[in-house]
Amino acid sequence: MNVIVSLVITFLISQTTSETNPTKKECNFIKSKSRLDFVLCTKLMSLSELSELMQPNWVDVAILNRPSFPFVVDYHDARFLNRVLTLNLSRAGHLKISEHGFKDFHSLKSLDASDTKLSTLNPDWFIPRSPLAFLDFSNNELRSLKMNNFKNLLNLRFLNISSNNLDKMDVHAFAALKKLDTLDLSSNNLREINLGHSSSVKTLFIGNNWLGSNKRFQGDATSRKNIFLQQQS
Repeated sequence: MNVIVSLVITFLISQTTSETNPTKKECNFIKSKSRLDFVLCTKLMSLSELSELMQPNWVDVAILNRPSFPFVVDYHDARFLNRVLTLNLSRAGHLKISEHGFKDFHSLKSLDASDTKLSTLNPDWFIPRSPLAFLDFSNNELRSLKMNNFKNLLNLRFLNISSNNLDKMDVHAFAALKKLDTLDLSSNNLREINLGHSSSVKTLFIGNNWLGSNKRFQGDATSRKNIFLQQQS
């Protein structure tokens, strides 16, 4: 369900962008024909500004800025942020994330941080045993995945890291993700993909890498139901 909510919100934001000029700092409810209502905030530059405007009934929130604008995930007043279930930053601009990260989002189930020029990952952005189930880091500038990058995301089920610059990936990068069902690594620079024996991934996208004709994929493939060699459409 969190995957569907996030994807629908991303689509609705793209439709709203052509009608919204983000020049005023405000947040408004967006009502859609799909009956998925969410809060769209424009011209905010940081989570601190979002926390100042937050209301207790806001659970699905999206930020809309110009792509060149920075959006700072900084230390902030945690008021009502712990009630947010879906946070969409895919149109927030260039993300700058402090060490505090998303720790005040205690109920967060879905985070879309695609298209935000992220180049590094910090496992301490999230609280231990975070309830996060959907995470989209696609279309960024990540170059490597380390062993502990996802150590606090034990409930993650969907992870999209497609269209980055990945050329290195620790064999234990996904070891902590015992519930991970879908993983998208397509459109990177990987020459070998090894998920090890601890990954629960059932659906894997690995197309548009540098795997060559021998498809250098390693790991326990017996439990995987779907391996796609093409990028998702």
